[in-house]
Amino acid sequence: MKKTVLLATLLAAFALTACGKKEEMPVAPVEPAAPVVVPVEPVVVVPVEPAAAPAAADAGAAPDAAAADAAKAEADKAAEAAKAAAGTAPKQ
Repeated sequence: MKKTVLLATLLAAFALTACGKKEEMPVAPVEPAAPVVVPVEPVVVVPVEPAAAPAAADAGAAPDAAAADAAKAEADKAAEAAKAAAGTAPKQ
């Protein structure tokens, strides 16, 4: 009886193994995906006009401190306006 059970088990295992084999399907090559193009709004660059230099009494005379500070403040305002137009926050 043990031989019969062993023989039946081996026959069943052989049948399952033989019937389970299938031909492999050929694998189709994968085509690369097309690159994704994202539309972007054009960037408008606004030219910043330099601050006008104060008129000096002498051509060789240095501008006084108040005029230099006013020119620097005007230039800073223009730079901040350009940054705001570009959409970036000024760093402080």
